[in-house]
Amino acid sequence: MVKFLIDESTGSKLGQLLIRDGHDVVFVKDWHLGAKDHEVIEKANNESRIIITDDKDFGELVFRFGKKSKGIILIRMHSYDPKARLAVLRNVIKKVDLAGKFVVIKDKAIKVVKIR
Repeated sequence: MVKFLIDESTGSKLGQLLIRDGHDVVFVKDWHLGAKDHEVIEKANNESRIIITDDKDFGELVFRFGKKSKGIILIRMHSYDPKARLAVLRNVIKKVDLAGKFVVIKDKAIKVVKIR
């Protein structure tokens, strides 16, 4: 089981599917609608959660501004279908140690970078 924080940009359907898979999921929209990205990172860090987002700004926060993070998954797929996204996420969860990593999921590639 992995603990996730689902950003508003990603929506809740993917999170609901992750819950069915047995993961612990919190939705930003339920915690603090309109939360700023730095607030999302702080909550995720405080609760040891991996952020799942479609928002590229998180990359800038951790790599350009040095914001600490427990881990971030940035989804850059063309499909917004939650089931298609879940299929890729399941594979990533099985194969990648997500702690302290910035993972970018694209249609035909997955990039994993360690967060400083």
